[in-house]
Amino acid sequence: MRWFRPLVTLLLPALLLLPTHGTAQKRGAEAPWREGGWTGAFATLRPTLPGKAGQLEAAGPIPAEARIRLYRVEDPDTFLKKVLLDRGNAVAEGARGAQDPLDVLREAVLWGGRRAFVTVHRTASQGLRDAAKQTDRLTSARTSPGKVREGSALPLEGQPGITFVTEIVPRIQEDLTGKRGQEDDESGDDGFLSRVELPAQAAGLYLVEVIRGSDAAYVPWLVTDLALLSEQDGGRIRLQAVDARDGAPRAGVTGQMLEGAKALALAFDGAGKAESPAAPGVRRVVLVRSGASFAILASEGQSAASVRQRLYAFTERPLYRPGQEVFVKAILRRVEDGENRVAGGVQALPFTVLDPEDTKVAEGQAKLLNAETGTYAAQFNLPGAGRLGLYRVVFQGPQGPGQAEFKVEQFVKPAFEVKVTTGKTKVGLGDALSFHANARYFYGAAVRGAKADWFLYRVVPPKVRWIWDDEDSGPAPELMESGQLDLDDEGQADLPVFKAESDGLWRMVVKVADASGQRNSGQAQVRAAAGDLVLMIAADRQVALPGKPFQVTARALDLDGKEVPGVAIALRAARIVAQKDNAYWWSRPNALKPGETVASAPGPQATLTIPEGGAFLLVAEAKDAKGRPVTAQRQITVAAEGTPLPAVPDLRAAADKPEYQPGDTARVLVQLPRPRLTLHWALEHEALGQRQTRLVQGTTALVDIPVTAAMQPNVWAVFEIVAEGRRQMVEVPLRVPKRDRRLQVAVTTDKERYQPGQPMKVSVEVKDASGRPAPADLSVGVVDEAIYALSQELHPDPVRFFHPTRRHGVLRSGSTDWSFHDLLRRQRPVWSLKQTKRGEFKADDDDKVRQNFKDTAHWAPFVAAGRDGRASVDLVLPDNLTAWRATATAVTADTKVGVGRSSKPAAKPLQVALALPRTLSVGEEARAIALVRNLSGQPIQGKVRLEVQNGRVTGSPEGAFSLPDQGEFRFALPLFSDKTGPLTVTARVEGGGLKDAERQRVTVLDQLVPASMSGSVVLDGGAQTFTVPVPPGAKGEASLVLTPVGNLEHLAAPSLPYLIGYPYGCVEQTLSSFVPNLLVADLVKQGAMPDLDWKKLTDLDRNIRNGVFKVYGYQQPNGGWGWYAPGDFGLDANPHTTGYAIQSFATMKRLGYTVDEGVYRRGRQAAMSLFQQAARQADQASGQGGQGGRGRSADPQADAAFLLLSLAQTGEPVAGLVDSAADKVLKGAWSGNHVLAMTALAAAQVRHPKAAALAERLEQRAVLKGGLARWEGRREDWWSYASGDVVPTVMALKALCLAKPQSPLIRQGETFLASEYRGYGWYSTWSTSQIVELLPYLMKTRKLDWGPLAIQAAVQGGPAFEFKERPEARRWNAREPRAGGHLMAEPKPVTVTASGRGLLVWTYAYQVPGSAAGVTKAEASSALRLSVTRHLWKLRTPQETGNARQGWIRQPWTGTLKAGDEAWMEVQFRTDRDADYVMLEVPIPGGLNPTVKLEGFVLEGKSFTEEGASDTWMKPRVEVHSDKVTFLFHRTWSWNTHTVRILLRAGMAGTYRLRPAKLSLMSNEGQWVTSDGLDLKVQDGGAR
Repeated sequence: MRWFRPLVTLLLPALLLLPTHGTAQKRGAEAPWREGGWTGAFATLRPTLPGKAGQLEAAGPIPAEARIRLYRVEDPDTFLKKVLLDRGNAVAEGARGAQDPLDVLREAVLWGGRRAFVTVHRTASQGLRDAAKQTDRLTSARTSPGKVREGSALPLEGQPGITFVTEIVPRIQEDLTGKRGQEDDESGDDGFLSRVELPAQAAGLYLVEVIRGSDAAYVPWLVTDLALLSEQDGGRIRLQAVDARDGAPRAGVTGQMLEGAKALALAFDGAGKAESPAAPGVRRVVLVRSGASFAILASEGQSAASVRQRLYAFTERPLYRPGQEVFVKAILRRVEDGENRVAGGVQALPFTVLDPEDTKVAEGQAKLLNAETGTYAAQFNLPGAGRLGLYRVVFQGPQGPGQAEFKVEQFVKPAFEVKVTTGKTKVGLGDALSFHANARYFYGAAVRGAKADWFLYRVVPPKVRWIWDDEDSGPAPELMESGQLDLDDEGQADLPVFKAESDGLWRMVVKVADASGQRNSGQAQVRAAAGDLVLMIAADRQVALPGKPFQVTARALDLDGKEVPGVAIALRAARIVAQKDNAYWWSRPNALKPGETVASAPGPQATLTIPEGGAFLLVAEAKDAKGRPVTAQRQITVAAEGTPLPAVPDLRAAADKPEYQPGDTARVLVQLPRPRLTLHWALEHEALGQRQTRLVQGTTALVDIPVTAAMQPNVWAVFEIVAEGRRQMVEVPLRVPKRDRRLQVAVTTDKERYQPGQPMKVSVEVKDASGRPAPADLSVGVVDEAIYALSQELHPDPVRFFHPTRRHGVLRSGSTDWSFHDLLRRQRPVWSLKQTKRGEFKADDDDKVRQNFKDTAHWAPFVAAGRDGRASVDLVLPDNLTAWRATATAVTADTKVGVGRSSKPAAKPLQVALALPRTLSVGEEARAIALVRNLSGQPIQGKVRLEVQNGRVTGSPEGAFSLPDQGEFRFALPLFSDKTGPLTVTARVEGGGLKDAERQRVTVLDQLVPASMSGSVVLDGGAQTFTVPVPPGAKGEASLVLTPVGNLEHLAAPSLPYLIGYPYGCVEQTLSSFVPNLLVADLVKQGAMPDLDWKKLTDLDRNIRNGVFKVYGYQQPNGGWGWYAPGDFGLDANPHTTGYAIQSFATMKRLGYTVDEGVYRRGRQAAMSLFQQAARQADQASGQGGQGGRGRSADPQADAAFLLLSLAQTGEPVAGLVDSAADKVLKGAWSGNHVLAMTALAAAQVRHPKAAALAERLEQRAVLKGGLARWEGRREDWWSYASGDVVPTVMALKALCLAKPQSPLIRQGETFLASEYRGYGWYSTWSTSQIVELLPYLMKTRKLDWGPLAIQAAVQGGPAFEFKERPEARRWNAREPRAGGHLMAEPKPVTVTASGRGLLVWTYAYQVPGSAAGVTKAEASSALRLSVTRHLWKLRTPQETGNARQGWIRQPWTGTLKAGDEAWMEVQFRTDRDADYVMLEVPIPGGLNPTVKLEGFVLEGKSFTEEGASDTWMKPRVEVHSDKVTFLFHRTWSWNTHTVRILLRAGMAGTYRLRPAKLSLMSNEGQWVTSDGLDLKVQDGGAR
């Protein structure tokens, strides 16, 4: 069950925190011990006031027999310094090398923690330390057995410097708090909490020892009335010593700050204050003392808080194709005191371009444009065949990097856009849902008379969110209605009207196809609510004074946010009635209800006065058009200094306004949990502020803060108290926004409408926020509007980038929060980062052929706007029929910034637009479509003509038309090409004295289909030379991949630690642990393998003894074995474990070990009984043509064969049984390679005459590929006899070693098994142990060679390789050459000379033309068990079936579609092993348009989300190329069938070839497989 591995990875932090039981015995101080025993998951007590009882908490139950002892540390000052200063030494890291009696205590202090655990007479392992650092919940703990270390247990009793205080019998209180009332708790913890009260003590340091039997846990406990507050920025730390009871400043304090091994003295003044430099990123502990009280505070040190640089970069457009040129501009500022300054002296900025896999694809230097404004420009070319997706260009500034993002895709620009509008974006329940569709070309013409499919969805928000869901994840939209209609001559249509039957989001999607077959969509959505009116209420302050008036304003809005006049609104202030229905009522706004009215007035605007202090609700009340009540409310606090307010459990604070301007006074109301507390507060942003302290007599305080310009754009008012030993803090943000930083940028052009190729003048006018002209540095880009229809701009708002809110750069902490675990805690930084009117046309170069099509018409990175704020650029438009968007970005020397945009269309009065297939292969037929449009304002008669180069059309190349104004004529001819290269089509139109011509190109390819051949060379120490000839018909690039495979035996020995270290529990795993050890030990005794350092592996005798007795204990009453102990999973014996057990006992007896004869005899009897039962079931299954069923084995034939093999190895007289089984296998009654192999092995064991026939059949069944031989099992059952291909191959090799030792398949099968090595062993303990058990059999055929891999190979005229290990798997974007790989620009013969020992597999990969090759599936001749299948269905749409809820319905695939039809493709694949970096390439011919974002698609009632293109655990990255869709999987699993889905739409008529889908392992280029190819015909005349 491979799914278990990732599950364990997810659960490991939780599993590490579960209690475990051990067998530790009480030992002396010097007695050896092994890490791993019971662990008490106790929380470290927080500092406690003297005279107050402590609370010892534990996750889970505390054993009733536990005892608690309390010890006092006599010299805590010395002890704490020793602990804190030595924490980096080996003794604290867990090596336990020293014999200091305080080692265990130091361990408890260092690695214990409030939200962690305390160790048990042991040293914390790395896994436990990691778990402690990562968790923030009090959960229980489990130790990991992964690392075993020796050490000494050191009991406390009698240790010097530690005094016994008392022993108590704990009175345990248990609390099942858990998730009650916490639906959003995702911890997975059931919340079981136990508490024990500890008796009050005087000030000092104590150690709590929890004893259960011979186990113990330690918890440190600090009793003190001293507290310490700290605040730290990037350079200083400020400390305040206070009384832990009320927070009053504490005098007479001494202390030290410990950094590593250094102790720095701290000077505290009479008010308990101290300040010291503090470098960022340094872990430090502050230890202070006042009398007998201590306070400890840990801090890692805040990183340098101030932002020193801002580097803003942007590209001229958001989207590019591979190979295109990218233009980018950067603006650099250094930051001083929060203000942006031009960085002088920087002449260039280095940059690097990274693809979606963070692989560098380009680099260079951005040159300085303007030193006064600090701007830079660069340009670079994208690779022509790189990855698709999101790219980054990263600039390196003097103080760090900055970046711009852009997309690289293979896209077809849309010619038109579809806009869906609605009268109201919000409606009430039962109100009408009305939508309007409008489809227009970007240059303004209507898409006349087109078919429009519409779909009405209801979007339901997710009710439950899993912790790994994406932010936007949720259920798929529910398709409610669908239909089809025709657009009118203006390209518009009113859609059917529906009622909003339920609340939620209603989405209308409209898909329109024009005459060329291009399809685009648009959508609009309406939110339905339970009313048609919304009230908004606001006050001019959040905190009001008692008896003082304040202004309240209410507004009535419709559901679109428009104000509704004339609505009667009543305003009132009311007391609060709280619905405390659960512990979290205060977090729900609807839990606060208005009670008694204390002030009222008619609205919508009024002045209210509340005479008394307290918390109140402001309420606005009205009725909507249907008489339904509508209310709005907000909370307001009324208080003056000392005003009694409702009691609060924690410190709270609120400002009276949401934002301020310089000159205002901010009034902050602070509520304290009890009177007579000292309030500490400061104003902070990125550095320390001035700390202020005041004693508050009551429970409320008003703090007045004058607002200055230095507080722009924001600061934090931070308030702290310490009460009854507990520190509390609250932060109040004060916003003081800057309002003069955005420039007004107006972009205009010299014309409202253009023709392609005409000159354009773009004028820019820049003004500041007050409307005055502003000189500025401008960049001007003119980009095809169709680009923005595919992707919006990706760069952030420059105003927000350069003038963000300041982050809070002060780190605060307190000693009352201290847990000893804080020594390890690292502070991790938190990063906050058109419709156009028709105009008059003028003839302009009518004879010109339009062929200069660009996405960017013009880019000027620097244009200077003078003092009048004006500038202009001149350009000549390309030949696109579109609209052009001009974008101007302005920046001034004082970093005022702004962006302006303007869009203008470009078209001709009589124009022709060509549509060609996006891709075309040799031998395919497509269409050349010319769309003629008359935009002249009058009727036109004329002709259109097509001219083709490097191809041909059938039929007359000329057509006549008669078009009214705004009319359209479609002229289409079949298009062919019989040779590769650029195919050029020119369309010319003439009529009414007007002309136009357009030329387009498509590259014709003879798409290559992969093929390969392979072989192998066995090397026995000498040199061999072989030549690989050029395969027939090979074209294009080719490669030779050499893969070395070492001997099987040198992989088996390193697998023994895996077999030993596995956390065994079942019978099979236990046997797999010690039986291979027996065999290896026997080989060592025979001198067949080198001596092993058994100390590194295990105590062999103990391992065997413990394992045997464990298996004895697992024997069932009937003599057989199940998977676990009797009763765990029933009393039925299992054929697999029973057979394996008696095989193991037989091996032990053969090697001279003692076996319990009674257990052995009963086991053989049970195996015989199970064999007879399995054989009967196997015969019945064979006769019935099936297997399984109630009470039956899933594979009875394999059960019978395995039991027969096991009995044969025990020496039982089974010759007759073998004879019968051999007949059944040879006649095919018992099927399967694994059954054949086990039966052949049984026959060979007993020297049966039919063993030779079975061995011959084995040789016939072998699968030979690339010099490797394997016997295929069932990949679904990797844990059983079949075990994929590994165990059947092992069984077959054992049989051949006995029955036909001279078979060449033995060496080839060995090599296959070696190639399957996983780095630690093979797929499971079962398969690994079987391979180890194969070694004695191999000794019968050859001498074992335990040497490491050592093979040399040299390619004549090419590279040479020396292999000392197998080449590692590679990432798919790896640029370094693969070890053993030789790339060739064209196929050619290759001669290789190889030497060494082992087997060298070679694979010659090449390609053949798709037009010449068949369409059948293929695979690399050295490919392992890879498979890929493609399934296709024609779809009936909801418009055709009339059943929107069912959506699209699949119909059988016939290979023929009509233009506009839709089809569904599913590609399924499997790999024989877990694989990294798998690529699935699905070719898509030019006549089909693929869709992989499936949101809104409903297949036979199943709705899909946007990522519905695959159902794998780890979603692939999907790239849509012009001729294929590529799915890139970082990881696939062998037990799973992976499925990808593509929705297809037939767009262009013709005959095409669906080339085979290809699955390849990118970490190993020699492994790939393809599906079948198919032919496709798309016919004209589709209804859609």
